[in-house]
This record gives sequence, structure tokens and C-alpha cells, in this order.
Amino acid sequence: MFKGKWLVRYEPDEFAYPEILTLLTRLQTRLEKQGLDHKFLNVNFSRNNRRSRFFLVSDHLFIKHNGGDGLLAETDPGAFPVRTNLEPLGKPIVSIDLLFPRLPSDPRWKTMGLPAAQLFLAASLQAHGFQVAPLVLDLPASAPAAKTGAADMLGFTLFEDLLVTMRDHLAKLQPHYQGILAAGGPLLTLSPLAAVYHLPQINLAVRGEAELALPEILKALNQGDIEALFRQSGVFWRQPGLLVFSSFDRINRPETFKHLQMDLGFLKPAHLARGLEINFSRGCGRGCVFCCRVQGRKLRKLPLEKAEELLIKYKEKIAEFSLPGDALGAMNINDDDILQDPAYAAAVFMLVKKYGMRIHGIQTSPAALLQSDGTTNTGVLDLAADPELYIDGRPLLWLGTDVFLPQRARRLGKRLPAPEAFAVLLAELEKRGLRHFHYWISSDGASNWEEFVEELALITGFYRDFANFNLLAHAPFIVPYPASRLFRELTKGGRVVASMKLRTEWRTPDPLFDFILPERLETAWPNLNRLLHNEKAGGEAGFFDFLREKDFTAAAQLAYHFLKQEQLQSEKNDTGLSRAQESLEKVIGALL
Repeated sequence: MFKGKWLVRYEPDEFAYPEILTLLTRLQTRLEKQGLDHKFLNVNFSRNNRRSRFFLVSDHLFIKHNGGDGLLAETDPGAFPVRTNLEPLGKPIVSIDLLFPRLPSDPRWKTMGLPAAQLFLAASLQAHGFQVAPLVLDLPASAPAAKTGAADMLGFTLFEDLLVTMRDHLAKLQPHYQGILAAGGPLLTLSPLAAVYHLPQINLAVRGEAELALPEILKALNQGDIEALFRQSGVFWRQPGLLVFSSFDRINRPETFKHLQMDLGFLKPAHLARGLEINFSRGCGRGCVFCCRVQGRKLRKLPLEKAEELLIKYKEKIAEFSLPGDALGAMNINDDDILQDPAYAAAVFMLVKKYGMRIHGIQTSPAALLQSDGTTNTGVLDLAADPELYIDGRPLLWLGTDVFLPQRARRLGKRLPAPEAFAVLLAELEKRGLRHFHYWISSDGASNWEEFVEELALITGFYRDFANFNLLAHAPFIVPYPASRLFRELTKGGRVVASMKLRTEWRTPDPLFDFILPERLETAWPNLNRLLHNEKAGGEAGFFDFLREKDFTAAAQLAYHFLKQEQLQSEKNDTGLSRAQESLEKVIGALL
């Protein structure tokens, strides 16, 4: 929706926002039916227009519309006056606060300083002459605190799970702030229409990665240069009575970053206190059904000369502030999976060591550690096992394993070897002293007790047999993230399956603007769900509490309790439950 370049004017007293958006989607559908799908569209809405008319000039379509649903009548070029200009901003955007909203209760941010996205965007804007301040926004935040902001523009990185909180925050902020409110991030990339509909305070929205696009967008707005603005993609601009869409159906994912300009003059000592958060590559070609692929499927890499330039400038800032402490040289590589390209990863790791930096660990997947024939890629393991690369000299992999059973891997779109071959891979990791922490999605919609026990048995065996094995049981239930393949399957026809529990559901007159945010996808087994909800069954700890303490015996015994409850409450004699009981008894016996 909103392909091409749209310049839309309307009377705010006659057409409220965001209702004007639903008129535009109906208009676009009408235009497509009439074969009027043009690159440039200039639309003027007014109730005073007796009938809706249009004329064509080359690839430009000019429309005078009354807001009705009738056919558009063609008329002669120039039959009604049009405005094709964009007024320059009364107050140009010079100073920008880049705000990263977060919940203080979220443990992910406790060890992170300046997020990588803010770092690159701030560096690019600073290099183009803007005055930038990257800031953290702890939510919920009071409007008076935001009132003190004097920047010409506030830019927010928005995530789907914070939309409700951010909507409330922006509603409180807007009466106190007279500048431009801008938004980007995963929410705008993946749910752009819902975002601009449900956040009516936003003036500017950019989809995708804005490091290269945003400086040019802001210059175009400052100068009122509509042609320059239309050269950009994934852009939404709004002022009272005016809307601009520039290829809003597209996402900014630059193929190359060789033209990226960087100025780290905005950095303050507080930004450096926890080291450097960075991504050298973006995109992932894996096929996980629950992934929304916010950075796309194609692997795109920061040129090595740009990576080196960034590290040099970062080290210069450390020297400028004369800051002590080992944390300053710490680096967190926040790529989807840098080991997708081992040669590039090797070159990056050389730069890391060259400039005295050290990393916490490498985020990757089992698929990156395997050859095409399924055998272990020992070269990649050797690359990752270099102790000089790590802060404490102890190599570490965070592995997006997610599942340990081949049948679950197939359902989730994961590439995973059979348990025997997986054990061979783990043995190779152990041989090199590589610690390997495995993320685990403990269930999906098709999970049952027999399968759950089989997977738990595998995990306990791996923990027993491999000293460096660790489990990160971060997701009791699979989350069908919006825009993922799994989400689309579960919401076919606009209906939500009962097993998908929602955090937020906002419906609108036009389903294009609906916002549905899942919280989890439960199984068909009530007591398995209770176990996965970490219910304590009268004790002091739940299943995942025991896993965090590495008490697999207590975890298995608690699972046994809920399995027996399932058997007692089941209306039929399910042989799968009996087999699960036998298997779980063997697991507990082996642990004891």
C-alpha cells in the first residue's frame, strides 16, 4: 500500500487524522480498479468539491476529491488548480535527540550502553552537520521530564512490544513539545500502516535503516524540496492538512555502506562506560518461521575500511576522555549471525584485536558451524576458539539452537542435525574449549508431552556429557512475531487462532491498520502450559527457576507432577501420555 509518491492535502476541519488514512487506502484501491496506478499522485481532499475528478500529465496523476466512494471522472489537464510544492520548515531541524525507549525492568539493557542502531545513525547525522544527542528513554516517563527537551526533533526507535506504552507517552508529550516527532525502528519497518495510524503524534516515519536516508530526508524537509524528498524510500511525513508518502511500501536496506559518513563527536563518557555495541553485518538467510527478518534475508556487510575507521575514531574518543577501565575496550557484536560469512568474520576479528578491543562472545547458530553436507565446519570453530579475541580469554558462543529435536526443527524452519550428529558438533566445541550457551524455545503450537519429555531428556544428557554446555531457556512458548511466516499462518482470514494469546489487539475500520501483538502460542495440553508458565505447584520454584539453577533433577520432578495432573484430567486414555511418563521416569532415574 502507498506505492509511489503521494502528496496529499486535506482540510483538517473536514477530515480528521487518522481517518484520512482510511480514505486514502480506499482511494488507492479505486485507482487500481480504474487502471490509474501512477508513480506520482497529487491529491486534494475537500468537501466543497462537488465531484471527484482527475487529470493526467505524463506519469503524474492529479486528483480533486470530495471523500466519497464514487468513480473518479477524468477531465482536461489544468482543469483545476494544483499545488505541487512543499513549504520549507518554519524552524529548520538542526538539533536532534535520538531516544531509545526501554523498560528498566528489561534485563537486556542492563549491560548495554549505546545501542548499535543509535551509534550509526547519530554518527551519520553528526557527519552531515546536525547536532545529535543519543539518549535513553526509560518508560513510563512523565511529560514534564520530556518538556525540558529543547531539540528541534525527537527521534524514537520503536519496538512492537512498546507501542502501547509509547502511544501513552507521546500523547502526554505532544502538548509540551513544539518540535518534530520522528519514529523508526522495527515497528515502522514491519507494521508501518498500524504505526502511523495508532501514533497520530508522529510527524516523520522512516522504514528500515536510516543512516544513509535520514540526513537527506531532513535536508529536503528543511528546504521544502519535494523532489529530493521523493528520491527517498520508506518515508511518511505529516503536518496539519498535509501528508507525504514516498515509496512507503519499501524498506531502507542499503546494499552497501561504503558511502556512510561517521562523526563520533556526539559521544560522551557515559556512552563509553560499557564498551562498544556494534553490528558489522545485517541480515540473515535462515528460514526460522517465527522470525520477522527486520534486517532482511540478504547478508549485508560494513566494508572493512569503514569498520576500521569506526574503531579508530572510537579509540580516539577513549583517549580524549582519558577514561580508565577494561570495560572501555569491551565490544558486543550484535549481528544476526556474523559467522554466516567466515572470511568476513575473520577479517573483523583481526581488526578487533588490532585495536585492542575484546568481545564477550559470538552470537551465531548451529547452521553456521556446519558444512553443506551436515558435517562440522572445523575451520569456523577454530576461528571462534581464539582466546585472544575474548575479554576473559574464554571463548564463548551464544547459539540460536532454539530446538533440539529434528521434528521440531522442521516445524520451526531450523537447520539442525540429528541428535547423534549434534553431539559430534558439541564434542568438537568441547575439544576447543568453546563454551556454548544454547537458547531454547521450549514449546510451539504442536508440542505435546511425549515430545517435550524427549527434548528434556536430550538436554539433560548434553548437560551431563559436555562440561561447557549451558542452556538459556529464554522462551517457554514460541512467539509468532508480527510479519513472521508463523504469524501469517495463524491469522489467515483476519481471525486469530485460540491458542495464540495476545498482548495487544487494536482493530480499525480498515484491517490494513489493525495491530495485533502476540504474547505466546500455547500448546493443546493445559498442564504442559501450566508447567511452561513456571507455575510452582505449591513449592518455592517453577520449572524455569530450576533450570536457571541447573537443577535438572528438580525440574524433571516438577514436570512429572504436571504430567500426572494431565493424565488425571485427560478425558481419554492417551497412550502418548503413558509413553511420556515412562520416558520421564527414566530421565529422573538417570539424574538421581
